[in-house]
Amino acid sequence: MIYFEKLLLERLFLYFFTFIFMDSTIRETKTLKNFRWIAIAEGISYIAFFITMPLKYMMEITMPNKIVGMAHGLLFVIYVVFAYLVTEEQKWTMKRFAILFIASLVPFATFYIEKKYLRTKTLEHK
Repeated sequence: MIYFEKLLLERLFLYFFTFIFMDSTIRETKTLKNFRWIAIAEGISYIAFFITMPLKYMMEITMPNKIVGMAHGLLFVIYVVFAYLVTEEQKWTMKRFAILFIASLVPFATFYIEKKYLRTKTLEHK
C-alpha cells in the first residue's frame, strides 16, 4: 500500500508541475542559464546534506555537516533570488514563482524543474 501511495503522490506532483508550466514560452537569457546551473547545484547540495546528516547524528562527526549545511543554505538563498529574477524576466506569474520555490524544498525537484521547464527548445534538440 505504501508503494501505491508513493507512486500516486509522484504522479500528482508531476501532473501539477506540467499543468502550471504547460504553455509557457522560455526566452534564453544569461539569467536563465545561470538559474539552471544554480538549480542543479542546489539539488546536489540537498543530496550532500542528506549524506552528512547521519554523520552528524549517528557518528558525531559535525564538520562535514557544517560545511555542507552552509553551502546548501547559501545555494538555497541564491536559488530563490534567481527564481524571482527569472520569473520577472520571463514575465511569469507569481504562481510560477511559488512553484519554483516549492521545488527548492522538495528533494530532487530542482533537477526535475531544470530538465523539464527551464530548458529552451534549442537546448533539448542539441
